[in-house]
Amino acid sequence: MIVAHNNIPTLGEFDALMKATDRLLNEEAKLNSNHFINHNGTALEEDVYEALNECAKNTAFENEIELVSGARFPDIIAKGVYGVEVKSTKKNHWISIGSSILESTRAQDIQRIYMTFGKLAKPVQFKSRPYEQCLSGIAVTHSPRYKIDMTLGEEGNIFRKMGISYDDFRNETDPIKVFTSYYRKHLKKGQSLWWTAGAESDNVVGNKVAMWKTLSSEEKNHYIALAFAYFPEIFSNRSDKYEKLSLWLTTQGVVLPNVRDVFSAGGKATVVIDGHKHTLPAVYGRLLSNGSQLKNILKKCDREILRQHWEYPVHIKDPLACWIQIVSLYIKDKVDTPTAKELLSELISGNAIHKND
Repeated sequence: MIVAHNNIPTLGEFDALMKATDRLLNEEAKLNSNHFINHNGTALEEDVYEALNECAKNTAFENEIELVSGARFPDIIAKGVYGVEVKSTKKNHWISIGSSILESTRAQDIQRIYMTFGKLAKPVQFKSRPYEQCLSGIAVTHSPRYKIDMTLGEEGNIFRKMGISYDDFRNETDPIKVFTSYYRKHLKKGQSLWWTAGAESDNVVGNKVAMWKTLSSEEKNHYIALAFAYFPEIFSNRSDKYEKLSLWLTTQGVVLPNVRDVFSAGGKATVVIDGHKHTLPAVYGRLLSNGSQLKNILKKCDREILRQHWEYPVHIKDPLACWIQIVSLYIKDKVDTPTAKELLSELISGNAIHKND
């Protein structure tokens, strides 16, 4: 009879290896702290690799430690199934920015990962913990990355907060959508996510920031049409009706100091509908000028983006009809003839004429 033995060390054995490695690194730090203080990230990975190999002697991990620094995630692989990600800070705390949440270079077959963190400021110290237990949140630099806090309690990691396990999160088809949904729920009034991506994003933010006055006429009209599409409250009498728009423009890399002027400068607009002249607030003249772009945006826009921006809980089947319904609720007390819906339909359709007095 042939008996197959499982030669994969247990998680308990790997945990013991990590604890032993911590002890060794901390002992070396007490004897020669300057050795670590002057090290960069790559050199520290080599230090951790050497300590792991030393502690792996006479264990199931002996001669089974591999340094893959920079090529794959995590930095070090043990016995093909366990991983060690090495991070550090030059400051006297246990906080840093970690790796990408997408884990696109994750090594195949890795089952569990530990974080080994070096605090490379006197007193130099090292801590190792299960990877998911020391990830406090998600920050966005050039891509979404985990925030590391090696002092977190059991309930403090980001996965507990989001109500999803680390393994389920990393195996999501669109993990970015999961975390943006979580953070969006916790926004306060006057706040906005400055960066999102994936299905919930309506634009890819470039690496430039521009003042509104430097944009071309085409670019300005594009943003005006988007503003009408996403923020129908622009037509309301609310004192804060431009706040969400202002925040959103910053996420697009556009700085507009006087948002109100773009929509209401001039005070009044004269439009002709079916031969009848109507004097309306200037914002309706802007709508008339950008009506065709607005229709096109609403036709092609992802429905989820509209649900995020619109304040009314509408079921979006016909976005244009929904948009007209929402705006008509904002302006119903301000328009006598024609009715609010008729006015909006005529302005967007291009049947009206903007008359210059």
